Amino acid sequence: MLFTFTSGFNYTRWDGFTNSRIPNETLNESSTPWTFQLDARIDKSFDLGPLNLNVYLWVTNLLNTQNIVEVFNTSGDAYDDGFLASEEGKKQIDGFRRQYGEEAANLYQQLYLADIYDPTFFGPPRQIRLGIKLEY
Repeated sequence: MLFTFTSGFNYTRWDGFTNSRIPNETLNESSTPWTFQLDARIDKSFDLGPLNLNVYLWVTNLLNTQNIVEVFNTSGDAYDDGFLASEEGKKQIDGFRRQYGEEAANLYQQLYLADIYDPTFFGPPRQIRLGIKLEY
């Protein structure tokens, strides 16, 4: 078994969703959440004359922990970049609400969050590998 953990990575939070990013804290003051992962491997070897056969089961992220490895610098969150809570975002949502109604504004918010979702912000899910190794 292998247990690994990290205390997160430092980053700097900033304001602004355009090309002008203004830091709102000192350099690398914030950090991503702590992460941990438990991996396990079990194997059995057999001697077959001049050959050695090894059968193994290898499970990475045994507990299927959802580790956040990166966040949006504007919000510190892996799911939301904070645009919808900004003045620009509130104006867009209000525009949708006035023009199309409350349901359309809610749909816009859901689609926006689905569009910015980035699976690379999360560590790998549980993986189960069954293998055979033949040595001669």
